[in-house]
Amino acid sequence: MKNLYAIYISISLLILIGCQDNDSGRTPFILAGSEYQSFEVICDRDTVLISKEGIRVKIEANTFDCTKSRMIQLSFAAALTKADMIRNKLYTIDDKGNFLESGGMFQLQDKTNNTETFKKLIEIEIPTNTANSMMSKYIAQEENGVLVWKNTESAIELANTQNLQNGKALFMQYCTSCHNPTLRYDMTGPALGNVHLFRDSTWLLEFTRNSVDLIEAGDTLALCLLSAWSHAHMTSFEQLSDQEIKNIYEFIANESRVQGIAEEEVKYLTTCDNVGQIRSELRNPILTNSTNSYQYITILSDRNWVNIDHLLFTEDANQIDPIVLKLDKPYEQMNIVMVFEDRNIVIPFVPTAENQEVYKLFYSESKSKINFPLGEKVDIVAYNAGADFEYTILKDYQPNKTDNNLTLSLNKKGKTKFLKAIEGL
Repeated sequence: MKNLYAIYISISLLILIGCQDNDSGRTPFILAGSEYQSFEVICDRDTVLISKEGIRVKIEANTFDCTKSRMIQLSFAAALTKADMIRNKLYTIDDKGNFLESGGMFQLQDKTNNTETFKKLIEIEIPTNTANSMMSKYIAQEENGVLVWKNTESAIELANTQNLQNGKALFMQYCTSCHNPTLRYDMTGPALGNVHLFRDSTWLLEFTRNSVDLIEAGDTLALCLLSAWSHAHMTSFEQLSDQEIKNIYEFIANESRVQGIAEEEVKYLTTCDNVGQIRSELRNPILTNSTNSYQYITILSDRNWVNIDHLLFTEDANQIDPIVLKLDKPYEQMNIVMVFEDRNIVIPFVPTAENQEVYKLFYSESKSKINFPLGEKVDIVAYNAGADFEYTILKDYQPNKTDNNLTLSLNKKGKTKFLKAIEGL
C-alpha cells in the first residue's frame, strides 16, 4: 500500500448474543456479548481503519467484491483481554488440547456482500505491551461446541522492537555472566525478573552505570544491596549510554512478561539490618507494563476468526492430576473457565459424561494426567447465565501435582458486578 488514504472510522457498538453466520460453511461465529464496530469504506479506495482498541486494518482498493465508488459496510470484532475472552467464550486452546497464550483475536466481515474470502490480503497491526517472538497465526474451528484454534504455521511479524532487540543483545553480552538469563533465580548477582516494578528508573540508570558512586554517596538501597551480597560490587558500565541501559531494562521488563513471572515471584529487598528501611520512593514502580507499545503484524484472507498465539509448552515432569470441579447443585446455564493470573490464557471447563455437576478442563475429560506449568496461579471463574446470574471467582489457586479436586458454590449475583469483576483479572 503506497498511498494513504482517508481514514473511515464510523463506529457503532452492536451486542450479539449467540450469533451464527449460516452462509459461512466453516466456523460458526459464536459470540456472546461481543462489541462489534461498524465501518463504511469506498470499494475502490485504499483505506486504513482504526478500531477502538487501536488495531490498524489496512485495506487495499478493490479488496471486496463491489463496483467502483460503491460504499460497503464492514464489521470488526476483537478480543484482546481476558475479560473479552470470558465474555465472548473465545478461549485459548488449540485443536490438540494445548494451552495457548493469546496476543489478540479478531474478525473482519463484509456485511454488504456477505462473502467468505477477500479478493486481496488485509494487513492487521495489533498494539501490544509484550513482544513475544514465538507468536504464530491460528484460525478458528469448532469442536464439540467450543471454538478452538488451528496453527497455520505462519509466523507473526513484530514491529517497533529496535530498542528491545538492542537491550537483549546488551543483556546477553554484559549481564548474563552474573545474572541468570531466566530472570527467576539468583546467580552471582540477584534475579532480575520484574525489577522495573520495584526500582526507580533513575536509580537503575545510576546504579548500573556505577554502583560504587551511589555507595560512596550513602545511598541506602545501594548500601543494602552491598551488605546483602557480601560486599560484592556490581560491575560498572560507564561505556553504555543512558538509552542503552534503558534498552536493557526494557528487555528485562518485556521478558518478564513473556516468561509469565508473577509480580511477587522474585523477592526484592525492602529493609536491611545495617541501614533500616529503604527509602520508599525507590520502591515505587516507575516503569510500568504500558511503558512501551509494540505491534504484532499479520494478514487476513477471509472472515474467519484469527488468533495470535504462543503455544505454552510444558514438560512431562509437569504432569498433574486433572483439575476436577464439583458444583454444589445443578445449574441450567453453567459456564466455567480457568484464567491464568500472569498470562493471557483462558481455558474452558466442560461437564463430564457421567455427572453433569462435575467439570473438567476441555480435552482432559478422559485423561488421568494433564500437562500444567507448575508454579502458575490461576483464577476459576464460574457463572450461571440464567435469570438471576449467579457467579463466583476462586482467586489465586495453584494446582498441585496431586489432588486438584475443588467444590464450587455460586455465592454472588448480578451480571453488572460480574462483568466488572472479570475486568480486573
